[in-house]
Amino acid sequence: MKPAIFTLVFTVLIALVLPQAPPAPPPAVGPGAGPWPVGSQQVATWWSTGFDSDQPVIVTTHTQDSTTPIFSADSTLNNGSIPIPIDDKYIPGTNYITEVGLKSDPTIKGIGSVFTVTESGGGPAAPELGLLEAKKYN
Repeated sequence: MKPAIFTLVFTVLIALVLPQAPPAPPPAVGPGAGPWPVGSQQVATWWSTGFDSDQPVIVTTHTQDSTTPIFSADSTLNNGSIPIPIDDKYIPGTNYITEVGLKSDPTIKGIGSVFTVTESGGGPAAPELGLLEAKKYN
């Protein structure tokens, strides 16, 4: 009985003393390399392990050489995807990347692959966002 208690206590102490691996950042996996035409809509996707699933994240795209966002949207880790309209803010021939970072610690982030943008045409149009008009019917 004494060896079993010693083993249990030793195992618990080892688990508490040894450093634990930090959770992996959320990998950003989309949009793909493209090229994507201006006027199309792409989707950023991500997943994570080791974090609370409802933890807030910020999804951004920016040029490969800058950190100034061209697109930015709030989401949560458990959402896993968000549409990105490729509008006229994107310059054809320029390289961009997508990042998904924790709002609580922006240094913990996943970075997607480099994608490029081309002139408009050939892709599905980004949806129009606006208010719906409510009508009363008798």
